[in-house]
Amino acid sequence: MEQIAKKLKDQRDQFEQNEQNIKQQELQQQQQQFEQNLQMQDQVRQDEQAFESSENELDRINKKEVALINQFAKGNDPLAPTSPDGQPEVLEYSRLAADQAQFSDSHNLEVRKLQQQQKEHSDKMSIEQQRLAAEKERTKSDLQQAKIKLREARIKKADKPKPPKKKK
Repeated sequence: MEQIAKKLKDQRDQFEQNEQNIKQQELQQQQQQFEQNLQMQDQVRQDEQAFESSENELDRINKKEVALINQFAKGNDPLAPTSPDGQPEVLEYSRLAADQAQFSDSHNLEVRKLQQQQKEHSDKMSIEQQRLAAEKERTKSDLQQAKIKLREARIKKADKPKPPKKKK
């Protein structure tokens, strides 16, 4: 009788230990998800800053071009000849156009890289979430099995006839 009680106590202790382990695993999973979310938010913030920086550079280039166009519209030629031989100084305008094209190309490349990084990051997050969901299901299944075993042990104990008490 004592052995059965000890066995049931051991099973109950093991069941409680399993529940504690499952709760601890769930807390660890939540902590991991929280940390991953923080990392993802930081990455998004950095990407937004890089994008905003490149947009600001494009705006500066655009303002230069608008200023040149406005000068032409007023009849003032900002690219008027300044050399002694009377040749127009269009090099500055050409340089600005080349700078804009180069920056635009590098900006587009950077945007594509950022989009690829975001896609890779979201794919990793999706895979990690699937892994955590599968692990959570496994732990739930283990918990249910442990509960069933404990219930069966209790039923077996209840089904056994109690030995008659000794008379003194």
